[in-house]
Amino acid sequence: MYKIVNILFMSVLCTISFSTQNPFIAQYNRISIPQTSKFSNSDVFTPIAKYLLNADADKLGAWFSENLELDILGKSNSYSKSQAIQILKDFFKTNKPSKFQISHKSGNSPMLYGVGTLEVLSGKKFSIMILVKSQDGKNEIEFLKILKK
Repeated sequence: MYKIVNILFMSVLCTISFSTQNPFIAQYNRISIPQTSKFSNSDVFTPIAKYLLNADADKLGAWFSENLELDILGKSNSYSKSQAIQILKDFFKTNKPSKFQISHKSGNSPMLYGVGTLEVLSGKKFSIMILVKSQDGKNEIEFLKILKK
C-alpha cells in the first residue's frame, strides 16, 4: 500500500507544481472556494490543518488509526498511534510551524486525501500529504507524509 500511496502523492505534487506554473490555472489556485456539503467529510481537513499549524501532536494523534503509515523526511514505517504521536512531537520540536495551508483535497469516501504546505519559523517549507479513511461516521488518518520542499 505504501508504494501506491507514494506514487499517488508524487503524481499529485507534480500536478500541483505544473498547475502553479501555468498562468491560466495559477489564477484559480488563488481563489478561495467555500467548502460545500457535497462531501460531508470534506471538512475533515479543517481541524487537521489547525492541529498541524499549532504543532499539537496529541490532538492530531486523536485522529490517527491504531496503526498508520508515517513518512517523515524519508524515514518511513508503520507505527502505532502512540509511536506516531511521539515522532510528530520530535518533528515539531525542531520545526515550529508558522503557516499551514491545504492546497488540494480530493477522494471519494471512504478514502480522502489532502496535500498542503507547512512553513516553519526557520523558513523551511514542507509538503504534507494526509490520507484519511472515513467509515461508519469515523475519520482516521491512515497515512501521513512530511517531505522537505
